[in-house]
Amino acid sequence: MDAQPGALQTLVNVLLQPPAGFAQLRQAPVRHAVWALLSVMLIAALANWWFMHGMSPDWIVDQQLQVQSGMSEADMAQARPILEQMAPHTGLLAAVAALVTLPVGCVLLAAIYVGSERLLSVSRHSYGRWFLASAYCLLPLGVGALGLLLLTLLADNPDQPLSLANYASLNTLLLQLPPGSPHFAWASSLDLFQIWCGVLGAVAARVWCGIGWGRALLFGLLPWIAIYGGWALLS
Repeated sequence: MDAQPGALQTLVNVLLQPPAGFAQLRQAPVRHAVWALLSVMLIAALANWWFMHGMSPDWIVDQQLQVQSGMSEADMAQARPILEQMAPHTGLLAAVAALVTLPVGCVLLAAIYVGSERLLSVSRHSYGRWFLASAYCLLPLGVGALGLLLLTLLADNPDQPLSLANYASLNTLLLQLPPGSPHFAWASSLDLFQIWCGVLGAVAARVWCGIGWGRALLFGLLPWIAIYGGWALLS
């Protein structure tokens, strides 16, 4: 789908000048959500595939078992043949995962924002409008994927640690938890780009609903707080 100039300009503004970008988006047709969402999906799929496709199957399997330090030797021996069969297709599976999870995530994010608007604001926008906003709120995930693509292109060896895919995660930047730690997966999944998504959601709420920054931040970050807060409590 070709992007109309207005859609492309709005995309750039949402990333660089969020208040102006969401003010423009308020008047944009809902179909612009398709352009924004497809952009993120395709960049993420390409980055995931490029990151994985050059790795040797043995390296992939060793990396996958390394983060499963809680498994016994017997369990690892049992899992290895299955992982070895899947290893040559890991890049394709990672790309497909991006193509599936991103639109599903956008659908759910829009639904949460509809509910949040009912709780935190007197304004009432349709689900379609919040789907449009949600698609643009996910743009930082595309920026993160571009970063992974750049890191992969600059690497001198295709066999890179799988943790490189989480280069902006809380674990990589701050906590440095070892594999097997109860919160390793949690800290490795939460990253700066997801927080950026939440901040864009807050700007959207501020511009579209006219609420104060306190409620706007709660509005934008609530989906991520629910996901990672619940995960932290259960892990």
